[in-house]
Amino acid sequence: MTIFNTFEIKIALLGYVSVGKTTVLNALFRDKFSEVSARRTTAGINYFRCMSQGAVAPGEVDTGETWSPVSDGSTANAQEVLQEIVETNKVLREAKEIQEKWFNIELEAPFAKSREDTSIVVVEIPGLNEAGSKSIFSNYVNEHWTDFDCVVLVMDSRQGVNTEEQVKLLRMVKTNLSKKEVPVIILFNKVDEPDDEEQAELLSEARAKISEVFQVGDRSKALEETLKNPNMSPSDYPTSMYPVVIPISAIHAFFYRTASLLTFDEFRGKFDMSLIERIGREEMGRFKWKKLTEEEKYLAVYEAVREDESYEERLAATNFDKFLSTLSLAVGGNEVQTELLLRQLNLEIQHLSTKTASSEHVRSIYEKTRVLGKDMEALKGAVWAVYRLSRDDALGEYEDEYRPKGLLEAMTFLCNYFACIHGLDWQEEEKMIKHEARKLVRWQLGTIIKKQNLLEYDAFLGRGQQYQLCRGCRKPVANAKSWKSLSIHDWISIFESTLLMSCNQSFCESFGREKIVLSQLKDKFITFKSKTCRCKVCSSEGFDCSSCGRSMHQPDTCPTVMETWNVEFLDGSLTIKEGASAKNFVTIPALLSDEKHFGHLAWKCCKLIDAIEKKKSARSQGN
Repeated sequence: MTIFNTFEIKIALLGYVSVGKTTVLNALFRDKFSEVSARRTTAGINYFRCMSQGAVAPGEVDTGETWSPVSDGSTANAQEVLQEIVETNKVLREAKEIQEKWFNIELEAPFAKSREDTSIVVVEIPGLNEAGSKSIFSNYVNEHWTDFDCVVLVMDSRQGVNTEEQVKLLRMVKTNLSKKEVPVIILFNKVDEPDDEEQAELLSEARAKISEVFQVGDRSKALEETLKNPNMSPSDYPTSMYPVVIPISAIHAFFYRTASLLTFDEFRGKFDMSLIERIGREEMGRFKWKKLTEEEKYLAVYEAVREDESYEERLAATNFDKFLSTLSLAVGGNEVQTELLLRQLNLEIQHLSTKTASSEHVRSIYEKTRVLGKDMEALKGAVWAVYRLSRDDALGEYEDEYRPKGLLEAMTFLCNYFACIHGLDWQEEEKMIKHEARKLVRWQLGTIIKKQNLLEYDAFLGRGQQYQLCRGCRKPVANAKSWKSLSIHDWISIFESTLLMSCNQSFCESFGREKIVLSQLKDKFITFKSKTCRCKVCSSEGFDCSSCGRSMHQPDTCPTVMETWNVEFLDGSLTIKEGASAKNFVTIPALLSDEKHFGHLAWKCCKLIDAIEKKKSARSQGN
């Protein structure tokens, strides 16, 4: 059994409304997996993970990997998938937001050979010119382009490329290729009459326009030469092969590819009479055809398409065989897929950030690096480059504002990295993680000490603009994000929050000196502030409210400010009094585990250090 639990190669199927994208999809899968009708069909983005028969679907086996969301974690047949999509589309046609849905489908005959650890995912995207969609699907393609490994663009051959809208679509694809170079296969669908001269002229004009937009020559010769040599190594493929332009009849291809797999009863229930009429007249001639009963028509067409020796000929008439061969060249085979996966990996490493790098994500990159035999030093270097960049940004932000959000993101990144390498013997990385975690907290504590000292001297010299609340309009005068906007209550909250971890051994061992200084500063701060008042009522050093212009006491420095508490203990719960919460900018969550708690960073650091030390101890005992 094969478990597809490591890699995915994504093929994006896109185009405008009613060009036949869903019919192409169904022809590719050789069954009716998605909804087809004369009106708009696809309303959500559907991901089809293609699996060979006998493969194990994600969710059936605990692989230790994190999977993308799937309908139920098991494979689904065409009827089940179609029913779910039809029901979902009824809702999504009225929705304004994108919904993604995943399906594991089992194919009897995969359209491309895959590595044992790789599955191919076909992404069906609704019409990019969908009325009322406000370009959400075009934006989706632009934003997710780097997720795709191949793009199949479906266009209507009966329209050619003679409108600004169609040229805009081609230009969108061309522009996105600068983000990530991927094979582009352009299908001109609905070429149901290959000998039609007018249609042939439209196709010729379309090829010329595509060459102009993509600034390339005609690719047809390069494709023909490649297809003539099926044993050619991917490294020998012409670099000028893409974008490939292939005229097809998806409806005929769907019919022939699907019908050849069915019993007569299945065939009878699968295709409606309108399609049987269409195929039958082409197969038998209209005069002979119109003499048959409905049952005879079904039987005659079924017997015709079941002839094994004529299947390849019929498929070639639709040109779908050329599409299948080209798609296989683009995404199939060990050598091609390995190259695509390495490209994926390089992009993932490049786009790694503290906001996206969960432990699962980093672990996924590690697994891919290991399986593909890529140098681990590249991953380590990328991780630390991302971390240092985010850390430096966070420190700059913290210098300006008292909120430690950026520092918390950097600390979370370190925690996630340690979780990723927990099962690995990367001792040097563990040392670096511990060192950087301590450094983050030391920077936080040092900034508090520095800012408090500066504010104290500013206040003493009469230059400080401390937090104040107008008694008239009740609005803060100073900027609530500034260090200088903090009241005495805020400062006490900060001091006490950072000192809450002083009972922890790791904290004391790492930040003993900072703990002593903070304790001294807290005592000095309270003593200094409780004896000082500068306002227009008490002196000439007061402030006017920027909102209403009233003069007022500065509540954080008036002697009476500490007489009234802002909190109360009621019914077993500590709460901020009504109307008093505006006097404080620094919140006091009940638990250190709450990221809004000012002591959360130190708490997180100590847990990380304890985990690293525990692992180190277990390793020593094991030796």
